[in-house]
Amino acid sequence: MRTKSLLAVAAIFAAGIASSMAQANVYSLNIVGYVNVGITNTRLHLLSNPLKPSDGNYNLTNTIKLQDPGSDGTSLYQWNQGSSSWDIFTWFDGFGWFPDAPQPLGKGFFIQPTLTQTITLVGEVQTGTSTNTISGALDLLGNKVPVAGPEPGGLVGHEGDNIYTWDVAGSSWLINSYFGGYGWFDNTAETNGPSLKVAEGFFYQNTGGSLEWVKTLNP
Repeated sequence: MRTKSLLAVAAIFAAGIASSMAQANVYSLNIVGYVNVGITNTRLHLLSNPLKPSDGNYNLTNTIKLQDPGSDGTSLYQWNQGSSSWDIFTWFDGFGWFPDAPQPLGKGFFIQPTLTQTITLVGEVQTGTSTNTISGALDLLGNKVPVAGPEPGGLVGHEGDNIYTWDVAGSSWLINSYFGGYGWFDNTAETNGPSLKVAEGFFYQNTGGSLEWVKTLNP
């Protein structure tokens, strides 16, 4: 799926209609660590960075490391919830991301690489209790901690809410829907939400007020 198709997807979302990712490897020493994620040339990958920067600098060049040289022209897309549009960033070998903007913890992003590679997400593992506020409308989110499993839990959601995860191999969306009093369904069975990989992002379509997605990690 090319950039033009991605923008078409965004247009659909903005109108209110509504990653076969490679396995991520997580390494840590105390709370300092990094996550390696495989990405494939020209394909769109929906990711998130589940680590907070040790120095407090959330900028893309500081937290999302590409192979250099070889990654020139790679694109990264952040969802601008306020304008229902994409903010686009480009990787320049020897320089990094331009423009160099923050990638907040708990937010997702699309990346479309020009080189098949393993990218490194760096920072610290956030321990204790973390809360990710799911605001109204459509938001692009990710786990604030590097764990895999069903999210955001069977008790988090409003009637009619939807979660969209990205099948990178099929360039298509996988949908989980929330039914009040029951929980999440993936069109075949009841779940606690989609089973997310480490560093996987997803779109949350919220039909009600803000929700709190709470995670506790005590190593």
